[in-house]
Amino acid sequence: MTERTHQQKLRQYSQPGRVMWKAADHIDKLEAAIREAIGCGDPHTAFEIIEAALPSEPELKPCPFCGGKAEAMTNMGDYTYYRCKKCLVRTHDCSCETEPEAREAWNRRTK
Repeated sequence: MTERTHQQKLRQYSQPGRVMWKAADHIDKLEAAIREAIGCGDPHTAFEIIEAALPSEPELKPCPFCGGKAEAMTNMGDYTYYRCKKCLVRTHDCSCETEPEAREAWNRRTK
């Protein structure tokens, strides 16, 4: 499959494609960091290089309605969503399979 065909396939499946594309990007960055760490010769520096390349969780934004803090919730293990601890508003119609997807859905919310 060519790179262009691969990109077109990923666009067809917007959410799964976006997750897969992000994962592939993280893998590329980690592989480059591992190659750099192996060549540096110092274990402490190697650890710092690899740690810096690891993806970090995006900051969880406050509730767009009341400014309260959000918490991750799971609906009987089926799906994850975020809900405001203060006003109890939640991501609407979100059936995210993982916590990072639910976090991203919460952070996209606006008033």
